[in-house]
Amino acid sequence: MIIKHKLHTRINSIKEEPDGLDFYFNSQNTCVKFINFLQSIVPVTFKQSKQLMGADLKSNVYNFKFTYSVEIPPICRDDLVCLPSKVAQQMGNISPLVLCYKISNVMYFIDPFTLQMGDIADASRYWSIAFRAIASRNQLVEYVIIDIDIVQRKGKFALAEATVARSETMGTTSKSYFTLTHLGNILNVGDSVLGYDLENSNFNDADIVPMKGRVVRSEVMLVKKSYPRKNRPRHWKLANLEIDTGDIKEKKIKMRTAERHNEEFLRDIEEDPEMRSQINLYKSETALQADMDVEDEDLSDLPPILMEELIDKMDDLSLGAVNDEEDN
Repeated sequence: MIIKHKLHTRINSIKEEPDGLDFYFNSQNTCVKFINFLQSIVPVTFKQSKQLMGADLKSNVYNFKFTYSVEIPPICRDDLVCLPSKVAQQMGNISPLVLCYKISNVMYFIDPFTLQMGDIADASRYWSIAFRAIASRNQLVEYVIIDIDIVQRKGKFALAEATVARSETMGTTSKSYFTLTHLGNILNVGDSVLGYDLENSNFNDADIVPMKGRVVRSEVMLVKKSYPRKNRPRHWKLANLEIDTGDIKEKKIKMRTAERHNEEFLRDIEEDPEMRSQINLYKSETALQADMDVEDEDLSDLPPILMEELIDKMDDLSLGAVNDEEDN
């Protein structure tokens, strides 16, 4: 999104730190504009500090370095959340145990067992309580749909009764689970689906206080459909900004983690047309060949990325290409 809005042209440099990223700007005005952009796309909170770098007492001129510490919620799409009781009540007494199904400057939650939904539209409301996820996508387990029947449709979701079994135990055990899911509109018998194993998960007691005395409807909470992946190169690619990753000794570990996160992000883009409409996708070197082969390929029901969505030429990604004179 930074690239799509051409904000990288006003960033001097980006450095990776253990707790996030440091962005460097020429002026305070440019930095403030960047923070305003962040506020428009994600619920943020920030603190400002300044440091005197030098002064000309004769001219009464002072040179300050301004620093803004910006924090974003530690909650991502598909995270399992236990809402504080007060927040759950404000959302119409929704069950505290919900999924975050979308993040923008608004945080969207759904109870997949009932289709009840709620949101937090005011960033200050979130930061006044600042809860966190109790499970994230690296804890998802793959299941196979054995049986599914739609109960109710509601917008983009459909409540369904489903019987599932863990993929890794298929053929070795007959154990199955009955659950309700909000994914009835996209799931069919035989599909793979990722979900949280609530029966065998260990949660921090302090995080699940709002669930005390409540009954969880199923041992399994389904989160997202798992689409089969074809062993073929993608005909699109993303632009990447240059980020200083620091210590060379740690780069191998960072690279492995970054590659895994990048692949997860690419899959999210493939599965979510709304997400990819917010960023720039570019034609890869294999785009033309992929376009020629697409009719011969069994592509499953994964939403296709059309050639019309792709940009031919990648823009200049140099940091700091624009230097606003009004900011200096």
